[in-house]
Amino acid sequence: MAIVTSTIIAVATFLFTVFKYFNEKKENRRNVEFDQYIRILDRVAGRHPDGKLMVETQQISAVYQLLEFKNFNYITLPILIHYKEKFASEEDSSFIRAINDVYSKISQ
Repeated sequence: MAIVTSTIIAVATFLFTVFKYFNEKKENRRNVEFDQYIRILDRVAGRHPDGKLMVETQQISAVYQLLEFKNFNYITLPILIHYKEKFASEEDSSFIRAINDVYSKISQ
């Protein structure tokens, strides 16, 4: 009986360790993904890490990169709405067309 009990405890400990390992790995991956997402949002806003302004084409490419972060669409949609309202008068701008395009793809 003691052998069975110790075997069950050993297996449970092993399974818990495996579960914990994969859970930590998943959390680390999510943190890295969120850090990447934040960097993309900075680029959408038109800022380099050193504070210098970006060229509009860099912002446009960053807007389209938001499509890769489906897990954060609940954050992306309000941000896109903000830019749509902020630049509503500039409908012929390539940046606002990119914003509208990505918004339509995410909000479906």
